[in-house]
Amino acid sequence: MIRMLSAELLKLRRPLTGVILLLAVVFAGFASHAEQSGGVSAMQAVAEAPAELAQFDQGTITVGAGTASDPGRSISCTWGQQYPSGSVCAQELEGLTSSNDQLLLQYEQTQNAAHFEQNPLGVGALTGAVLTSMLGFLLVMLLAAGHVGGEWTNRTIRTVLTGQPSRPRAVVVKAASVWLASLALLVVVWLELMAFAWYYHANQPIPVTAGAPVIPTIGGAIVLAKAALVLAVYALVGTSLAVISRGVLGSLISGLSAGFGFLALGYYVHSLSWLSFTRWVTAYMGSASPRMIGTNEYWVTAAQFGVKPVTDGLVGLVVIGVLCSAMGWFTFRWSDVVV
Repeated sequence: MIRMLSAELLKLRRPLTGVILLLAVVFAGFASHAEQSGGVSAMQAVAEAPAELAQFDQGTITVGAGTASDPGRSISCTWGQQYPSGSVCAQELEGLTSSNDQLLLQYEQTQNAAHFEQNPLGVGALTGAVLTSMLGFLLVMLLAAGHVGGEWTNRTIRTVLTGQPSRPRAVVVKAASVWLASLALLVVVWLELMAFAWYYHANQPIPVTAGAPVIPTIGGAIVLAKAALVLAVYALVGTSLAVISRGVLGSLISGLSAGFGFLALGYYVHSLSWLSFTRWVTAYMGSASPRMIGTNEYWVTAAQFGVKPVTDGLVGLVVIGVLCSAMGWFTFRWSDVVV
């Protein structure tokens, strides 16, 4: 088994793997830059908020669409003045106050996330978010298409089975090699973002907001560990689709269809969102993010399905992995070798 796995890993030394690595590194770099730029903007907004809110609270607002000929249609409400509960001014001022508080909270969360991601360990949260996003899924599908589906396209599957007649073992080794390659991708992106974290901390430090809860940097390692499990599921899905489609092109089409199709299914047909694996990825990964669920714009699937318990997400991912493994094994076990 070890010898077969080593041989499969050697096969991954191909240009396609380098292209996948380059795509992941470039995307992660842009994500880190955008996160830090957003953190700087949020830090400025938080710093200016007290003066702006103080000036805002001293003015008046006009409710309604009054005109010069009919001024009675508009009402002026003064900040700081007490209005009867339920009145138009009371409701309007309470709504604006709540909206301002929510906006300030979002700025603070953005600033604290950028601060967290300037730590070499904390930036693991962004690493995990990038590799478990829709982009990460598509990269693993591309890797599986070339590595597994390519055996049929290049007519080398007979040679593979000649060295290892056991079909179940052969497909297990294929899936394991795709997963290990995905883990290597995770490590490389993490090292890249660690360098970015060091650079931004030295040249553009972002402090944590006053009174914010302390987020242990070990949270970044937790996200990385969770991402490793999600990548295992991605590897199983990609390998199974490649075995079923038996070709590079078919693997790519089925992988793209699975990614965007299930995402659209869960988003537009909410009653069927339980069929979408992106829902379970979101549930499993979400609560470990320093900004919680749906706040990282680069985590494409994060805001689609709402908050779910981590345990539910884990169970969903396990079920998906088992089902995909069963379908891939059954197809490979009983189908002809050559298309």
